[in-house]
Order: sequence, then structure tokens, then C-alpha cells
Amino acid sequence: MMLQIRGWKHSYQEIIDQSYLDNICSKKRLEWRLQNMTKGDNWTFVIEHEGKIIGECDVGSSRMPELGKGEIFALYVDKDHHRKGAGTMLWNAAVQKLASENLVPYIVLMLAENLPARAFYQHMGGVFCGQTQTAIDGKFYDEVIYKYTC
Repeated sequence: MMLQIRGWKHSYQEIIDQSYLDNICSKKRLEWRLQNMTKGDNWTFVIEHEGKIIGECDVGSSRMPELGKGEIFALYVDKDHHRKGAGTMLWNAAVQKLASENLVPYIVLMLAENLPARAFYQHMGGVFCGQTQTAIDGKFYDEVIYKYTC
């Protein structure tokens, strides 16, 4: 859970209001995550290095079934381990699980201004298929949607 919070604070600086980032509550994030995991059609993959979780990825049934059967909800890698293959390993595990559960095609949503994430998801073969907005702490942010068919 702390990895997600560190990921938000690192990745969303100057994108999301700093006051929100400064006050992210790990208890609320954990409650939200546990609620989603109890649905039975969501899975989490982690990568551990030297006794510490350095990456995690959440996948499951899509929140937008009109665009895809499956969805990669989140993929976080500790900033000290960026560009060392952990993200690709998580991605491959997630894609394999989605395929084995017949959740293809699948989608990924990300904040439009998160350019490093967009570059990663494009590199992994994502095709832009739409745009939406998400509310975070009462403020709306643009999201882009990438779709994968294989």
C-alpha cells in the first residue's frame, strides 16, 4: 500500500493538487483496495526485491465493458527501480492473467498529464481509444484510455 502512495506522490507532482498528495490516507486507500479485491474478479501481482515490495499491479474485469472485458487498474514500480524491467515483468504477468480469464480486449486508464506512464503504455502496444475524466478530491482531471487486443 505504501508503494502506491509513494507512487502517487512521485508521479503526480504538479499534476494533482499538492495538498491532496500531502494528505493521502493509507487507511482509506487500503479500505478501497480491499473492497475491490473481495469482488473475486480482481488480482494483484507484486515484485519483491531484497525483502521489499518494489512493484505491484492490479487487474480485473473492466469498469468500462463497452471498451474492453479486462482492465489493468494500476501498475506501480518504486522510483528507485524504474527502467530496470520490473514494470515489464508486472505487465507480462497481468496480460497473461487477463488472457487466461478471457478478459481480452483490455484497457488502461491514466491521467492525461502523466506522460511517463503514457509512454510506457504506448510502448506496451496500447492504442488510444478514448478520453474521460475522474474526480480526485472534488477536482476533475482528464484521463486517456488505451486499448489492447492481444
